[in-house]
Amino acid sequence: MVTEMPKNQRKSSLKHLGIVAGFSTIMISGCQQGKVDNLFDSQSTVHSAESFTVVARSPERQWTGVAVSDSDEIFVNFPKWVEGEQFGDSVAKLVSGKPISFPNSEWNQFWTPGKRTNPSNQFVSVQAVYVDDRNYLWILDTGNPNFEGLIPGATKLIRVDLSDNSLQVIPVDPRVLITEHEDGRDSYINDIRVDVEQEVAYISDSEQAGLIIVENIYSSQPTFRRVLDDHPSKTAEAINITINGEIWGGNEGSPRVHSDGIALHPSGSYLCYQALTATTTYCAKTKELRDPHKSDSELGERVFALGVFGPADGLLFDDQGRFYHSSLELNAVRRVSLTKEQLDALAEGVNSSVDPLDIEIVAQDPEYLAWPDSFSQSPDGSVYVTASRIHQAPRSPYYLVKLLTHP
Repeated sequence: MVTEMPKNQRKSSLKHLGIVAGFSTIMISGCQQGKVDNLFDSQSTVHSAESFTVVARSPERQWTGVAVSDSDEIFVNFPKWVEGEQFGDSVAKLVSGKPISFPNSEWNQFWTPGKRTNPSNQFVSVQAVYVDDRNYLWILDTGNPNFEGLIPGATKLIRVDLSDNSLQVIPVDPRVLITEHEDGRDSYINDIRVDVEQEVAYISDSEQAGLIIVENIYSSQPTFRRVLDDHPSKTAEAINITINGEIWGGNEGSPRVHSDGIALHPSGSYLCYQALTATTTYCAKTKELRDPHKSDSELGERVFALGVFGPADGLLFDDQGRFYHSSLELNAVRRVSLTKEQLDALAEGVNSSVDPLDIEIVAQDPEYLAWPDSFSQSPDGSVYVTASRIHQAPRSPYYLVKLLTHP
């Protein structure tokens, strides 16, 4: 059972995610473990530990998403969480130590209500970036800046072919976006995973608990539908998130953030996900999620718990099927090795969920992994993670970390 918060707190619940004004150049170092070339600035130091290396930092602006392409290009995004902010790129490519507007400066011109420019052709509030197995970059624009409500026509996916940087804008069907809800909160699409074999995208909605499925994603006419609306597995739990001994949200308690991080198994057979203000990771068979004839009730009966691992933001399955969990309360990234056969057994109820003791800490640090946010795996198997310090904002800098993963 989830405890409801007072209505005067609901619409602004996600504003706890961080208020950071101003813009500063992101500086990156080409660094290896134990060695750093070109320090970020004259006062900075670069941390290199056995388990991770800090490869980039944003001195002022708060990032969330990261995506690494087949050719090791690194893309980051900055959400519009600052009321009154009038400048700063939404999406950038890190090139030779500098953030470059991507795909161009026109798309990154700051859009505000009342402008004559069309919000369908500019970034409004980008929450996530993701590179699929065809080397397309997907940019997820919530169309909901500062959580103040959806801007008509602004919620969209932008698919960029990284071979020539050509792009296609895919408007999100407004019928799968929830507005004027009784709790005063509009949909806020949060994370995306793409199955290139099935040509399907999965998108989480963290303000109105549910999952959006986009089929025929590479066509000129993709189709959208929602599943698992308000299912307990997609809904925030009545908990507080405590980091370094302090409750995120203070005396008001932690905000209720629903379905957030999602992870697609490399087989494409399972999608796992977790509400941010929650402790349990759940999974579902993608074949069943894609079945338009299954009701939410039927789908809900087939959802199973992967494990009780504590609050998390980003999730990832790497190409070996290992599951990564951004363990917020521990300032850590943890990992559990799973075979598809183990997931099959969990799905069919043959085995119980994964014992939390079986999940290992890959990297942990209260500074460089303060609120590990989003993951991306590079071609060589390395895993990158952003640290967005959501519980500490506007404290900066914000880090991009490369995990020194082991076979």
